[in-house]
Order: sequence, then C-alpha cells, then structure tokens
Amino acid sequence: MKKLLAVTLLSSVASVAMAAGPDAQVTINGRVIDGTCLVNGQAAPAQITVTLDTVQRTALSAFTGYGTKPFSIALTNCPAATTTMKWDPVTNVDTTTGTLKNTIVGGTNVNVRILKADGTTPINLVTDPGVSFTGTSQSYNFNAQYYPVSAPTAGDLKTIAQLFLTYN
Repeated sequence: MKKLLAVTLLSSVASVAMAAGPDAQVTINGRVIDGTCLVNGQAAPAQITVTLDTVQRTALSAFTGYGTKPFSIALTNCPAATTTMKWDPVTNVDTTTGTLKNTIVGGTNVNVRILKADGTTPINLVTDPGVSFTGTSQSYNFNAQYYPVSAPTAGDLKTIAQLFLTYN
C-alpha cells in the first residue's frame, strides 16, 4: 500500500510539473541541396597550388610583403543559392597578422599574406567576412606574397590555406 501511494504521489507531482508548459520552443530549419560548387573545375576538396618565386633572404624585411604571385579561384556549377566563400580563420593562421604560418619545421620566419585582386590590399584571414554571390558561377582573383614576421632565415616555406563555401 505504501509503495502504491508513493508511486501515485510521484506521478501526480510529475503531471503538475508537465502541465505548466514549456519555457521555450526551439525550431530547427534546414535545406538539402543537390551539390556544391566546383572549385577550379574540381570537386571538393579541390587542390590549388600557388608557387611563389624564389627570393633572396636579404630582399625581405620584417612586415613588408614581397614576391607577389597572382592566383584565381573559379567557382562553377554552384547550386541556385547565395554562395559565400570564406578563408578558414584558424588553420595555420597567425592571429596577430592574419597571415599564413610556415608549416615546415625550422621555418624561415616568413609567413604568406593573401592580398585582394588589386595586389596591395591585404586580407586579414582572422577577420575577413568572406565574399558572397548569387548565381551558378563566379571567379575571384587573389595574390599571395612572402610576409616576414621577424628576421628572415634561409629555408623552405610551405603553408596551407583552407576555404569554406556555404550556401543560403
């Protein structure tokens, strides 16, 4: 009898708590699309290689870009949506300068800076909001350049920048 009374009492308390109603409702929406853009004619993950010209260590001075090399990113076969292309602000990014860190051990004290199409305006990869377009294709021109962050040393340089595409 005591067990039955305890179960009935607990059941009544739970019903009263549930009857008060929720404090919030979370609505989750989404959309499934047919595919993603091709990047330079390749499906994800596309591989783009930019090779900077070899430079003499003495030609580089700290926090001054040098050896600019243009490159393009062509997005094609995009879904009928607004597409935003954004640089990954985390992977290999120097959060102080917004440039790409050298990933080769031993390094060169030299990063790589990404510039807008004009070849002079730097893109801070930490704060850049990305670029958006509506349509099925768009091309973007950029430049990459050496960017010493302290006294440069001779050596190899390699870094990786990642791009993300989102669709709305």
